Amino acid sequence: MQEYSNKDNRIKIIDLKENGGLGNARNVAFQQVTSDYIMFLDSDDWLELNACEIAYNQIAKYNNDFVIFNLFQFFENSGKKKQIYFKIKPFLQFCGEKKFSFDDINNPCLANCECWYKIYKTSFLIENDIKFTLGAFEDQTFNCKLFALASSISVINKTLYNYRIRKGSITTNAKNYVDYINAKKQTFEYLDTIENLDRKNKLINFWIIHSIELTLVNFKKCTKINKTTTNEYYLLLRKFYIYIDKKYSLKAVKHDIDYKKAEIIIKNKSYLIYKLYDFIYSIYSVRNMKNRIVITFLWITFKIKK
Repeated sequence: MQEYSNKDNRIKIIDLKENGGLGNARNVAFQQVTSDYIMFLDSDDWLELNACEIAYNQIAKYNNDFVIFNLFQFFENSGKKKQIYFKIKPFLQFCGEKKFSFDDINNPCLANCECWYKIYKTSFLIENDIKFTLGAFEDQTFNCKLFALASSISVINKTLYNYRIRKGSITTNAKNYVDYINAKKQTFEYLDTIENLDRKNKLINFWIIHSIELTLVNFKKCTKINKTTTNEYYLLLRKFYIYIDKKYSLKAVKHDIDYKKAEIIIKNKSYLIYKLYDFIYSIYSVRNMKNRIVITFLWITFKIKK
């Protein structure tokens, strides 16, 4: 870093005396920003050639609050690279448009949580006091604030970011599951404060869908990594589902989530009983989703469009 800084005086090195986590580091760095636009890059990831130029040209041309682009997953163990589409999929219909806002989005989009495959207008972040929370999964609330407050978003259907997947990272560490759940709850608390009722209700519904789907996926990952704390994590997951159901009612989004599985978790304190139900459920089940019927038979899933 020092070598590059010596070659180019635009490169600033900020020496933090203590490790306060990603959120703190980004907030401290943000105070040093003098440019019109800002991007974030995690220390183990990298950008494609000309990514900054392409992102800058888009946001400057259309004067957006922020711009979203696509990414690769890089698997460190195998060295393989895979392009993923689910992060950008909810926004593909807006490709070629100068701008859109959260009001125009009809599909749940908040799985697009991370801050790093986007470029932002600095003044938009400053004027709306959009900062990162402290602790792991610091960009959950940050991301919801973006969609709640932005009036102009655009999308680039190009893959500009490389996200490294490796053992020991924050997102693959079972010990961080508590922080993961807490970050989700903290975001619900923020969403409750939004004044625009239409956006508020829509964001809450999307966040419920995202939270139910992703916390269950990560719970399964955690149990594989650290089986000794399985019951502890299960009780935490169950408590979180009960929290959502009491506050907002899962029935409101029952056709967008695996409602039956969420219901089983809420009703059963024992992880072993949940596993038994889950096993039976995987042998045969029928789910009536919004746009399709999902049938599972002997661990094989069939999707039928309505």
